[in-house]
Amino acid sequence: MDLREVKRWSTLRCEHCGHRFRWKRDYRFSFGNRDGKVYHESCIGYLTWRTTAAERLAIVGLVSELSGLTSRDVMVAAELRANDEDQRIADSNRVFRVFRDLDKAQEARS
Repeated sequence: MDLREVKRWSTLRCEHCGHRFRWKRDYRFSFGNRDGKVYHESCIGYLTWRTTAAERLAIVGLVSELSGLTSRDVMVAAELRANDEDQRIADSNRVFRVFRDLDKAQEARS
């Protein structure tokens, strides 16, 4: 390994959190635009999530403005979706338990 690469690696810091990269355990990630900025895996994941969330909020704002929806309408729709999702998860868990119990009963008979 080149000595310059070792020196660069030892002084390299994450652009988001500012911490150094551990020699063997931390991989370096970038956005691919060759600006030289590198990030930890968790930091780039957070930045990607935050960017996506900001884009979605901008789209919701634009749609609300164009359609005349109020923030209350959006909140009611989000609450209904969350309730539907909770019910779907609960139903899925019940179905899983039934099939698991059937498998156990079949194994006990064998």
